[in-house]
Amino acid sequence: EPSARPVAAATKPARQAPKPEPVVASKAKSPAGSASAGKTLKVAQTSGKTDKGKGAKVAQTTLKPAKGTKVAATPAKYHVVKPQETLYRVATMNGISVAELRKLNKMAPNDNNIRPGQKLKVGI
Repeated sequence: EPSARPVAAATKPARQAPKPEPVVASKAKSPAGSASAGKTLKVAQTSGKTDKGKGAKVAQTTLKPAKGTKVAATPAKYHVVKPQETLYRVATMNGISVAELRKLNKMAPNDNNIRPGQKLKVGI
C-alpha cells in the first residue's frame, strides 16, 4: 500500500517594495546653473500631481538660506577683450546675446565700441 506523503503548501515569495532609484549628480552644468538660495528646484517623488501629463510626478520647493545665515553674492563673470574681438564674438563665446552683453555693461542699444584690454561683464 503506497504511503501517503504530506503535500507542502505552495508558498508565494513575499513581495518586496520597489527600491527607489538613487539620485545621481551630473557633472554637466545646467543652463540655469546650480541650486542656490531663491531658486526653484524640481524633485521627482512617488506621489503628487503629474507634471503636464508627461507621467513624471514632481514636487517644487524654493531653497531658502537658514535663519541667520549670510548669503554671499555670486561673483560676476568677466571677459577681457583681445585684439580683433567683437561684441558678437564675446557674446557667443559666453553663451549670451549681444543685446544681453550690452545690457550687462550698460551700453547703448547700438553701441559696438569695445577696445582691447576692456573688461566686459559676461555673466552674473
